[in-house]
Formats: sequence, structure tokens, C-alpha cells
Amino acid sequence: MIFIHPWFILAALAIAVWAVFSATSHSEDGWRKVIAKPVLLFLDAKRDLGRRFPLLLIIAALIALAMSSPALQKNDQNTLQHSNGWIVVADVSRSTTADDVAPNRLAAIRDTLIKLADKSQAKPIALIIYAGDAFIAVPPAFDKSLFKSHSALLEYGVVPIDGSNLARALSLAASVITDSGFLSARVLLLSDSGGMNSSSEAAARFLAAQGHRLDVLLFGSSNSTSDTQSNLSVNVNQAKSIADAGGGGLIRANSLGAIALDKLDLNQAQHATQNANITALHWQNQSHWLLIFGVGPLLLWAFWRAWT
Repeated sequence: MIFIHPWFILAALAIAVWAVFSATSHSEDGWRKVIAKPVLLFLDAKRDLGRRFPLLLIIAALIALAMSSPALQKNDQNTLQHSNGWIVVADVSRSTTADDVAPNRLAAIRDTLIKLADKSQAKPIALIIYAGDAFIAVPPAFDKSLFKSHSALLEYGVVPIDGSNLARALSLAASVITDSGFLSARVLLLSDSGGMNSSSEAAARFLAAQGHRLDVLLFGSSNSTSDTQSNLSVNVNQAKSIADAGGGGLIRANSLGAIALDKLDLNQAQHATQNANITALHWQNQSHWLLIFGVGPLLLWAFWRAWT
């Protein structure tokens, strides 16, 4: 259980202490046992509200507690199925043809894409590819067959413009998230650090600010010894900066192109964020039960006492 507005708990505690103090004061007043109630109320008219109406203070404390919005996590595993999706961004630039990962970086990226499709379970998944420009290869869909078939066919040259425009790819991912109506999205970047710069870092920071998460799956060696590939070494520090800006993690592939996807907690239960829509979907407010079974009977009792 969480309290969506926890500061009201302090008010509830303060009122409850006041009510207890008032009840204790009343129990020590011997005149209440021998003086008729109408006469006592007349003589007690100048006493404070708490001494005259401790029951109302208890009701006020319960109302303040209800305003703190106690909420329970919904048990339905598919609560966020249609509001949470994955956007996979794959690098298909020239540098991914480097063979410092067996058989090469792009082949390892293709294999990882297929594994990600299997791990997405009931969530929709989309594929964006980029080199000098970025394109949507597969829009968000629950059917994984199209995603897998397109992933298996990826090769260098499928994006006709050479280069590594990661900032454009992440901006396109943000547009796909908005158009798809995702309240929370997991963006998975498969790259060899191509196009990672201040612009792409700003795009990653924008995704995080919108309540999404960007993880970086890095392919390639950071200390290539080949003369022909000496300028293709991956920049681990820059990749870490992108992951940090996106609020996610960085996972590196080994020399065989394999990545430990379990380290990313891909199917971890979604938690509430600062997004009020996510909070409303993930947590079920229980305030009404407190008002019905807590405040309701006390109010009836207070009215009964007033008329008897």
C-alpha cells in the first residue's frame, strides 16, 4: 500500500492526538456524572470544540486519512498492457559491419532483436532503424512475427543515407510513443555508439523527462587492434552518458555478440511514476472504503446521540 498524498497523514495524526487528549480530559471531569446533559452543555459552552465534540475530531481525523489516498497495487498483470510498449531502435550504419563481434556487429544486433521480440510477451513492440536518417520499420504491434521477419532482413544499406543520426532516431521514437498513446515506454537502443553526442543525449533526456526509459545495448570492442577498424572502436563512456540521460542501463555484448538481457529486468512490474495517468492505472485508491466503513458509522452515531 502507498499513500498518494501522504502529507494528509500528519493532519490526521494531529487531529487524533487532539481527540485523545479531549477524551482524557472528559474522563477526568466528575461533574459530567452528576449534572444533566442540557445544563452541562450550557455551563460548558465556552470550552473548545475538542472538549465538547471529541467524536467529531475522530471523524475529522478519518477524513484527513482518507484524503491521503491510501492505494493498493492492482494485481492484474495486464493493467498497463495497452499503455506500455517497447520501442526498439537499431543501428544499421556502416560501422555495424565491423567484425570485432562474431560474425559482425549487425548480425549480433539482428539476433538480439529477435530475442527481444520473444521477451516482450504481451506488450506491443516497434522497430526503428537508423543510419544517416531514421525510419519506422515496424509500427507498434502485438503480433511479433512482422517484427522478427523485418529484423532478420536488416543489413547495411537498407537506409540509403550514410551516417549515424541517433538524435533523429530518438526523436522519431518520441513521436511514435506519442502517436501510439503510450503512457510509459521502454526504448531499447542497439548500437555501436555511432551518433552518440550532445544532441542524442538531449533527446534521451527528453524521453526520460516524459516518463519513459532508454536502455543502451552496446555492440563492439572499445580497443580494436585492427588497422582497418581502429576508428570503429565503441565509445563506452558516451554510451553510458546516453543511458544515464535516458534513465536506463548500459549492457555490453561479449565477443560473440551475446547480451545478458536479464540484467535489464525487461519484464519487471511497472511502478507508478510522476505521471498521474500511470498512477491512476497502476494504483487503486481505497479512500472510499475508509469513508464508508469508518466515517459513515461514526456520523450515524453522532446524529443518534444528538437526537437522544
